[in-house]
Amino acid sequence: MTMMTIFNGVGSVPAILVAPKLADKYGKKKVYGLGMILAGVGFLIRSFYVSASAPGFVMTYISCVVSGFGSSIAMILNYGIQADNIDYVEYALDKRSEGAVSALSSMITKIGMGIGGAIPMYVLGATKLADGSYSTAGLALSDAVLPCVFCVIAGLFFIFGYPITAEKLEAMHETLVAGRKNASAAEE
Repeated sequence: MTMMTIFNGVGSVPAILVAPKLADKYGKKKVYGLGMILAGVGFLIRSFYVSASAPGFVMTYISCVVSGFGSSIAMILNYGIQADNIDYVEYALDKRSEGAVSALSSMITKIGMGIGGAIPMYVLGATKLADGSYSTAGLALSDAVLPCVFCVIAGLFFIFGYPITAEKLEAMHETLVAGRKNASAAEE
């Protein structure tokens, strides 16, 4: 385990404690999106301090705490949002879809991880120096700048593009509960 992983975990622990409370107060959509943006801020901090000097190490560890906190908030809320998506499909199509939504979520995650793992390798390959070592610019781009850009875009997309708001979710749940009660009564 590297020191960066440890400091990322330091940021994750408080996220586990506060994410549910923040989501209850402000809504999953906003908190998830802001968590992704905060993760991007952590990567942005890292992009300015890619060096082997002591201040560079300290700022790298601070960036790990910040990005770990933000990304952990998003990861924790991911499963609640997935449950909301299952309810949304039932609301819109009158069919339960746990398997389909879970499989699609898993597939998208795996595709994203594959693409996310490949991009830095292409960047490092394209910025390799003549002696075979990697350039500082290539390292900064693949380890900080691109993750920052992708996290901020994802957070903004989720805040402004995800269609299920807290109000829609409440109305949807009321309709689903009423429909389930009627279906249960009809079966008896």
